[in-house]
Amino acid sequence: MWRTRRCNRRHSTGPILLLWLGFAVALPQQGQTRENSANPSFGGLVMSPAFEGEWWLATSSGERRGFLAGYLDCYVDDQRHALNFAKSWVEYETLISRLYEVKANRSLKVGNAIVRFGQQDPRVLSQRRHDGFGEEWWRGDTANARRGFVEGYISCRSEDHTGPQWLETVTFYTKTLDDIYNVDDHNGLDAPEYGGSIAEALVEYRTKRDFTDFPKK
Repeated sequence: MWRTRRCNRRHSTGPILLLWLGFAVALPQQGQTRENSANPSFGGLVMSPAFEGEWWLATSSGERRGFLAGYLDCYVDDQRHALNFAKSWVEYETLISRLYEVKANRSLKVGNAIVRFGQQDPRVLSQRRHDGFGEEWWRGDTANARRGFVEGYISCRSEDHTGPQWLETVTFYTKTLDDIYNVDDHNGLDAPEYGGSIAEALVEYRTKRDFTDFPKK
């Protein structure tokens, strides 16, 4: 899944339009987010805080929408739930925010909140898996959206306790994917780049040991 390109990149200086399962929305640049390792027990992944209502209301819009993308990429394409999410990211973000405006709902996990709004549609399972969430999405979107995708995808996968485990920090995974996808061509225009989906990359490079084996220029 590795390739070398020599071409003129299209670098985005503004919001990126996402299209997936009927979603269409621009992800804006937002402020920086924080991370600490106070809660290492979440699916084996070192993440904090828990992905519930308080986290949702406190974090940036870009990170929220990245979380939606990552969680649903896993929920539909890996876990094979036949749910269609035909509204825009903005609409789903608004629906979830309104849900969490009620204080009694804030202990509900964001993943459980998201799936409340899906519609049964078996046709989604016939689409190409992880379509739209690969190199171009990762290279083109904001740092907050990329972070949110990692959080959402691993949050979903970690619900299957017999599946893969992620033991590093969110920052490690975002930086690893920045490196293998050669974000902003920081490894050089002709450096090897990972050509698989974000989901495949997260599964393949779960540990620092895995990451040491990836091709270098």
